[in-house]
Amino acid sequence: MPEAQIDARVAMYTPEDEDALLSGQPDYVLDAIDNIDTKVALLAACRRRGLPVVCVAAAGAGLPAALPWLAWARGRASRAGKRAC
Repeated sequence: MPEAQIDARVAMYTPEDEDALLSGQPDYVLDAIDNIDTKVALLAACRRRGLPVVCVAAAGAGLPAALPWLAWARGRASRAGKRAC
């Protein structure tokens, strides 16, 4: 049976809190941030640290924000002979 250890934190990411929030070498970071500037800062920090990120995308300002990601994921998966989304 698969197991997971979840370290859920209800906190707004800021560059000042980067070490406190991203320390401990997590296997994944789950991003559910709805502010684009904060989301980009978190993604940049995770990239610097080599941490994979699972993003929750939603429509903002009436725009289907998830569509570019889905198109990218589908294209990438189809080139690898796999199915995505």
